[in-house]
Amino acid sequence: MYDLSEGAPEDSMSKTILVVDDDANVRTILTDYLSEQGFRVVSAVNGQQALFVARDEKPDLILLDIMMPEMNGYEFIRVFSKEKEAPMILLTGQSDRADRVVGLELGADDYVTKPFDLRELLARIRAVLRRAETSAPPPLSHPDERPSREEETKKVDPLAPDRIPEEKTLDLVEGQRGVSFEKLFLPYVKGAKSIKICDPYIRLRYQIYNLMNFCKTLTPPEDGVKLDLVTACDTFQENELRDKLGELKNGLARDHINFDYVFDSNLHDRWIETNTGWRIILGRGLDIFQKPDDKFTLGFVDQTKRKCKATRITYTRW
Repeated sequence: MYDLSEGAPEDSMSKTILVVDDDANVRTILTDYLSEQGFRVVSAVNGQQALFVARDEKPDLILLDIMMPEMNGYEFIRVFSKEKEAPMILLTGQSDRADRVVGLELGADDYVTKPFDLRELLARIRAVLRRAETSAPPPLSHPDERPSREEETKKVDPLAPDRIPEEKTLDLVEGQRGVSFEKLFLPYVKGAKSIKICDPYIRLRYQIYNLMNFCKTLTPPEDGVKLDLVTACDTFQENELRDKLGELKNGLARDHINFDYVFDSNLHDRWIETNTGWRIILGRGLDIFQKPDDKFTLGFVDQTKRKCKATRITYTRW
């Protein structure tokens, strides 16, 4: 039973709280109650929707259910914590001790069990917010201390093209924007003299354009960079594909990219490998973006304006 009794709200907060729960009744109760306490409340029905809401609304705290369809609470924490920082309180079942432990280990700040007392939840929210404010960096004492716009962008953009490459796993969610091949690959291919791409689906025109867009991330030296493609094709389309890839080879040679290819009918894995020791494992190969709405939208020429397909990319040393 959710106890709604409460005294007058504190004159405190004007903070934004994101409620993430697939139970409409829980969302309604929390939205009504927390709004009465002076909070601004936004909500989402699952982790995937919560990512979009959080990016737009920048909540001060997140109340997060664990078991939800499409993207559960664990997945949300893993993805969101790579992009932003906001304290989280888990909403869990009474018997979900293991869920609570995993959630706390992933980075959640506290938890309450369902059915919860709203006054207790309110106390926990205020306590977590106080801790977050205490641990926040001190305010700038002079405007000259403010970081430059470039420095601020580096801190908030986990996909900055000039970031230091590191071993990690990146989950792109369906509909995500702001992504490009430059952001995904440049830190890992920069300085490479030899690159190998394995992707069985470089066959159709748009897939070849994907490969060309990858090549745009390269800055070959005068003596060139070697780019080898391993792909697959059906027998009936082999001659046509050889013609297209032959044209691509001639075009890339003008920009000091020494391109070659082979067909492997048994190929299934999709990855990029560099002679500098990086392997990028691609869940969907280079087919990362949804089709633009039409050729007169900015997404047709700017990848960051296009929506992504859901996929996972893993950067590892080999």
